[in-house]
Amino acid sequence: MSAMIRVDLHCHSLHSDGTLAPEAVADRLAADQAVFAALVDHDSLAGLPAFRRRLARRGIGFITGVEITCDHGGKSAHLLAYGFDPGHEELRANLDAMWLSHGEGLESIAGSLRRKRLHGPRSEMALLPGAATGRIDLADGIALVHRAGGRAFLAHPLFLEPNADKLEALLPALQELGLDGIEALYPAFSPEARARLVEMARRLKLLVCAGSDFHHSGTQTGIEMPLDLWKAFRDAILAGPKGAFQPPAAAPHFVPPRGLKFALRIVLPTVAALFLFGVVLLDIILPAIENSLLEQKRELIRELVNSAWGILAEADQEVQNGVVPLAQAQQLAQKRIETLRYGHEGKDYFWLQDMQPRMLMHPYRPELNGQDVGEFRDPRGTRIFVEFANLVRRQNEGFVDYVWQWKDDPHRLVPKESYIRGFEPWGWIIGTGMYTEDVKAEIARFERHLARISAGIAGVIALLLLYVIRQSLLIERRRRVAEDGLRESTERYRALVEAATEGTLLAVEGRCRYANPTLLGRLGYDGPEIELLDLADLLPHLPGNERIWEALGEVRPGEERHESLEAVLRGRDGSLLDCLLTFSRISVAGKDGLILQTRDLIVRPAPGAAAAPAGAVEPGSVLAEAAGHAALGLFRARAHRRGAVMAVNSAARELLPALAAAADHPPELADVFPDAAAFDDFMRRLEGAGQARQRLHLATPDGEGRTLTLDAKLVRDAAGAARFMDGCIEDTSADARREAERESLIERLQTSLLYLHESVERLGHPALFCSPDMTLRQVAALMTARDSEAVLVRAESGRPTGLVTDRTLRVRSLAGDARPDDPIRGVVREPVVAIPRHAQVYEALLLMQEKGVEHLAVTDDGGDIVGLIHGRDILHLHGSEAAMLTEKIAHAATAEEAIRWARRAPLLVKALLESGAHARQTTRLISAICDAATTRFIELAIAELGPAPCPFVFLALGSQGRQEMTFFADQDNALLYDPPAGETAAARYFLELGGRVCNGLDRAGFFFCPGGVMAKNPKWCASLAEWERTTADWIRTAEPKQLLEFNVFLDFRAVAGEVELARRLRLHVHETLRLHPPFLPFLASDLMRFRPPPGRLGLWLRPPGRRARAARLDLKEALLPLIGSARLYAVGERLDETHTLDRLDALARRNRVAESDLQKTTIAYDTLLRLRLLHQAECLQENRPLDNTIDWRRLDPAQTVLLREAFVRLAAIQKKISYDFLGGT
Repeated sequence: MSAMIRVDLHCHSLHSDGTLAPEAVADRLAADQAVFAALVDHDSLAGLPAFRRRLARRGIGFITGVEITCDHGGKSAHLLAYGFDPGHEELRANLDAMWLSHGEGLESIAGSLRRKRLHGPRSEMALLPGAATGRIDLADGIALVHRAGGRAFLAHPLFLEPNADKLEALLPALQELGLDGIEALYPAFSPEARARLVEMARRLKLLVCAGSDFHHSGTQTGIEMPLDLWKAFRDAILAGPKGAFQPPAAAPHFVPPRGLKFALRIVLPTVAALFLFGVVLLDIILPAIENSLLEQKRELIRELVNSAWGILAEADQEVQNGVVPLAQAQQLAQKRIETLRYGHEGKDYFWLQDMQPRMLMHPYRPELNGQDVGEFRDPRGTRIFVEFANLVRRQNEGFVDYVWQWKDDPHRLVPKESYIRGFEPWGWIIGTGMYTEDVKAEIARFERHLARISAGIAGVIALLLLYVIRQSLLIERRRRVAEDGLRESTERYRALVEAATEGTLLAVEGRCRYANPTLLGRLGYDGPEIELLDLADLLPHLPGNERIWEALGEVRPGEERHESLEAVLRGRDGSLLDCLLTFSRISVAGKDGLILQTRDLIVRPAPGAAAAPAGAVEPGSVLAEAAGHAALGLFRARAHRRGAVMAVNSAARELLPALAAAADHPPELADVFPDAAAFDDFMRRLEGAGQARQRLHLATPDGEGRTLTLDAKLVRDAAGAARFMDGCIEDTSADARREAERESLIERLQTSLLYLHESVERLGHPALFCSPDMTLRQVAALMTARDSEAVLVRAESGRPTGLVTDRTLRVRSLAGDARPDDPIRGVVREPVVAIPRHAQVYEALLLMQEKGVEHLAVTDDGGDIVGLIHGRDILHLHGSEAAMLTEKIAHAATAEEAIRWARRAPLLVKALLESGAHARQTTRLISAICDAATTRFIELAIAELGPAPCPFVFLALGSQGRQEMTFFADQDNALLYDPPAGETAAARYFLELGGRVCNGLDRAGFFFCPGGVMAKNPKWCASLAEWERTTADWIRTAEPKQLLEFNVFLDFRAVAGEVELARRLRLHVHETLRLHPPFLPFLASDLMRFRPPPGRLGLWLRPPGRRARAARLDLKEALLPLIGSARLYAVGERLDETHTLDRLDALARRNRVAESDLQKTTIAYDTLLRLRLLHQAECLQENRPLDNTIDWRRLDPAQTVLLREAFVRLAAIQKKISYDFLGGT
C-alpha cells in the first residue's frame, strides 16, 4: 500500500457559503491533523490572508485557491484553481463581478460584512462573458486560471456527469481546453468511484486533487491522499509563477492580545456599561444641554430686542400724542438705544438701520452711520444688512447667522447670530446678537464639570472590576502556561533561523517549516512555497549526499554537529547547489526537528541540463536574485593568491570575457587587471579596509574603449580570516563620457569668459597663396576649391604683396573694372596686416580697429605667414554656449537634430550651477531651451501639415510659463486658436500639431505631464471661445481638481503664434475673476497647507525610526506658497507678468509689497530654488532618479541658516495671505 498524506484542498468559509471564519476553518484542519490545505471560497479571495496566517501558526502548508462558478453545455460546473497569482488583475476583476452578482449574504449581517471585504477597488478592465451574471464558460475559466499562472481542476466531476463512462469520454475534450486535473478524492464519492476516478486520471495523464468540501462544523475536514499523487500535484503548483503562494494584499492585520478572550468574558460587560453611559451622556444629555443653552440665549436676546423696541414704540406714541416732533423723537430714541449695553463685560449692544438698507446707528462702527450698507458683505460673501431687511419684509422678526467683528474689536471676525425686529411706523430695524463662542464657552465649562463626576463614577466601577479581574486572572494564567508551552519552542527556533546570517532551514518531522530570506533567495523559493516541501526535496538522495543523510541519522536530539559536511541542495528551477552544511537536532513542541545551516553555495548545472560555464551563477541563485533586471555583473572569488573565481553571473561574463571559464583552468580575478602590481595593490586595499574599488579600461573593436568599475567587499569567517570576496562590475563608460563632457563644457564656458586673453593661433585658418599673374577666374576657382574667402598674393620674392577677398572679386567684376581673364595684380587693393601667432585676441581686435581691416595674417616665429583670421572668427569665439545651443535648436533642419541639441541642456545647466551661476538664470536658460525647441517643432510641423487654417497661439503653462523650469520639470502647455464662424476642420489640424510638438518635447527630455496638461489632448487644445467658457467654469465652480488645473493655467505665456490671442484670453480671465471675488480666498486656502519639517529638537523627540522620514523636505512643495502668493496677488492686481520674481517686482512697483519684504522673499526664493537645482544636479551626477526631496540635516551650516530664514519668510507669507483673504488673525 502506497504512503498517504492527509490534505484538504477544498474548504469553504463564511466568505462564500461556509459558516465558519477562515481562522476557525484552519483550527479545524489542525485538529483533524491535515498537513496541507487550501481555502476555495466561491468566487472570492477575501478569506485567504486570515487563513494563511492561522495555518502558519498551526504548522500547516498553505496553497492559494478559489472555486470558480462556470457553465458547460448548459450545466453548472465548478472549477478549482490552485497556485495562481492572487494579485492577477483580470482574475480579481472577474471574481469581484461574479461575487457581486450572486447576491449572497444580503439577508444577514455576516453577508454584509463579507460584501465589504472584496478584493479591493473595482477594476475597469473588460470582463469575461457571463461574469456579470455570476457564471462564466468553463473554457474561459480554465484560460483565465492559466493566465493567472495557476492550475485548473474540475471539482467533484461526477456532479457534472454522474455516469463514469460518459465522464471519461468528456474529459479529453476538457483537456484540449487546458484542464489540468480532477478532484478524484472527494468524500461524497464511494471508495470504488474514487478509485475509478484516480485510475481515469492516470490514463489521461491528469493531475489529482483531494478535498472534503468542508462548509460547517458538523462535518470533518481532511482526506487521505496517496503521496505520489500529492507530489505530482505539488510539483505542478510549484512550477507556476513565484509569489503565487502569497495571499492577496489585505488591510493591516490586527493581532489580538493574548488576553483577549479573558477580557471579553470579564471586562467587556463593565466596559459596555461604561460605553452606554458615555453614549447617553455624549449623544443625548450634552446635545440637549447645548440646545437648551442656545435656546436660552436666543430667548434672552429676543426679550432684549423687544425691550429696546419698546423705546421706539414709546417715542412713536409721544409723536402721535403731539408731545415732540418726529425728527426729535427719532433722535432721542437713537441716543437712548445707542447707550444701552448688556453682557458679562458690558460690551454687547444694539444697532438701528432702515429698510433701504441704511445704517442709522451702530455704537462700534460709527463710520457706517448714515451710509448705504446694501453692498456690505461679511467674509463669506453674505450681504448682511440686505438679509436683515429681507427678513423683516417677510416675517417682521427673526434670527440671522453671519460673521461680524468681536464686540469693540474691529480686527477680530467671529460667527454671530442676531435677532432683529422691524419697527413699521418708522421703517426701522432694531437688532442685537450673541457670539457663538460665548455659548461654546459655557458648554465647555459644563462638560468639564460633568467629566469630573463621570471620572469619579468610572473610578468606583474600576475598583470593583479590579477585584473580579484579580480572581479570574489566576485561572487564565494556568491556561496560558499550557498554550505557551506549545508555541514557545516553535517561535524560539523560528527567531533563531530568522536571525542567522547564513542560509538556515527549520525542518520538523521531515517537512520544511521555515527558511530565512538568505536561503530562500539562493534556492529561488518564496516562504510559503518552502512549507510544501519535504527535507528530501531540498536535500535529494543523490551521489554526494550519502554522508549527510548518514550523519542526520546518527545525531541525537539536542546534539549540534559542528563539522561542516559537503552537500548538494536542489533549487526551485531544478539546479543543484554545492554547499557546506552544519546541523543540529532539536525538539519542537514534542516533535523531532532539525536546524540546518548552509554556506559557500555554488550553483552547478542540474542533471540533464546543458553544461554551463564553470562557476556560472544560474537563475535562482543568490547573485541572480540580487542582480534583478539590472545590467550588473556579480561575482564571488577567493580572497587569496590570484583570486580564483567561484561564481559569476552572465552579465559579468559579458562585461569581462576573461571571467568566463577556460578549458584548462578556472578564471581568476587577476586576469582582468592590467598587471600583477595593480592586482596586488587592489588586494592590499581590500585586506586593509574590507572593501576596494578599481576602475578598469578595456579596448573595444570600435576603438572607443570601455570603462568598468569593479567593487569588492571582503567576507571573513567567525575567526576573522578572509574567506572570499563578493563584488559587482558595472559599465561606467557613459558616466566617464558624461564626466569628460561636463569638464569640457565647464572649460569652454570658462574659456569663453576669458577669450580676450587667448592666443590668436587657434583662430587662424591655413593661409592660401596665389601668384600675381594668375587670372581672376583662376583665383576664384582656387578659392572655391579650398573653401576660402581670402587669398594672399605672393610676389616672386616670396613676400605677400596684398590680399584679395571674395567680396573684392565680386565688387570689381560687377563694376566692370576687371574681366575674368585679367591678372589678379590689377585688383589687389587691401594691404596685408600681420600679427604674431602668440598675440592675444584683444591685440588682434585693437589691430583690426586701428588698421580698418577685417583680415589679419598670422605669422610664425620666423615671420612667415602660416594662417589667416577674420573678425567673424573672434565673434564666434565670444558667443556663449547657451546662446549657441538655442541658436542650434532654432535652426535645426529636422526634429531629430533639434532633439539632439536640446538633450545637451542638462549638461550645460549642471556646468553653469557648478561654476556659480544664479539659480534664476539657470531656470530661465532651461525654459529658453524648451521655448526654442517648442517653436522649432511648431515650424517643422507646419511645414509638413501645411499652413494653419486660422490664427493660433501656443501657450506654455506651469513652470515653463513662469520660465522657472528645472531638470525635473515636465511639459505643461496648451494651444489656442480662433477659427472663423462655422469652421470645424481647425480642431483636427491643431490637435495633430499639438501632438507633434508634445511628442517632440518628450523625446527632447521635457517629459509628458502625468496629469495630461498638454496640447496633444483635446481638453487643452481648443478655440478661444471654448477657453473662455472653460476658464469661466473653473472660476465659478472652484472644485479642488479644477483649482489645480487653474493654478497651472494661470501662468500661461505665449511661446509661438499670435500673441494677441493670449492677451485677449488673459483679459477675459481678469474680468471673470473681478466678477467672482470669492474665488481668490479659495485660491489662497490652497497655499496654507505647507508645513516645514521639524527642527533638530523636534526630530530628537520623535521615535528613532521616524526621524529620517520627518527630516525629508520636498523643495517643490516648499516653493508652492511663495510662487502661489505671487500669482495670487498678481491676479488680484490684473498683472500680465508670469515669472515669480517679475510678479513680485511689479507688485512692489504698485506698493503691494514692501521693499524689505521683496528682498526677503527674493532671497528665500533663490535659496529654495538653488537647493532644488543642486539636488537634481546631484541626482543626475549619481544616476539616481530625479526628485525634489532632500534630507535637510545633510546641508552645510550656511545652507541650513538660509533654509531656516526661508521657512520664516514662508510663514510670514502664509500669515499675510490669511489676513488678506481668509479673515485670519
